[in-house]
Order: sequence, then structure tokens, then C-alpha cells
Amino acid sequence: TAYSGNLEFTHPGNSFLVSYKMRRVGPGNEPYPAGAWWADPSVADAARHMKSVFECTDLRRQVAEAGSAYVREHLSPQAVGRRMRERLAHLAAQHGW
Repeated sequence: TAYSGNLEFTHPGNSFLVSYKMRRVGPGNEPYPAGAWWADPSVADAARHMKSVFECTDLRRQVAEAGSAYVREHLSPQAVGRRMRERLAHLAAQHGW
């Protein structure tokens, strides 16, 4: 869905994000508490995306390439290590380590 943690690395240019409506989980849906909220995906929107993926070769290729590029640029071991190093340097400077 176009909701929650996956939005840390997905966006409309590199993914086929599905719209949703927020709904209460309700009782009997463990491990979630009955009062919790759930992003209930739109089946119609998911079907529209699936049809696009099947029918539109250029769009499918473009989105897949954008996703791959994002992963290489932001989620590779080198990129994650660089961000960790920068964060540790920032903390060290902030705390006088």
C-alpha cells in the first residue's frame, strides 16, 4: 500500500503503490489489538496496477529500473555504511567523543 514503512524506500516513480482506506482491525485479528488501525488496500487499485504491469512493457521497465537504481543508490552496503559513518561522526561531534 501507499502507507507505512515501505514508503521509506518506495514512491510512485519506483513502485506501483496501492491506495487504501484506514479501518479498525476489529476483534479476532491477532496479533493486532481490536482498536488498532489497518491500511486496507483497494482491490480495484491493485488490479489496475496489475493490469498496467502486464500490458505496459515500457512502464513496467521504467518503474523496475527506477526501483533498482534506488536500491543501488540508497540501500547498498556501501550507501548504508556511508550513512552509518556519517551518523556516528555526527553523534561523536555532538557528544565530544
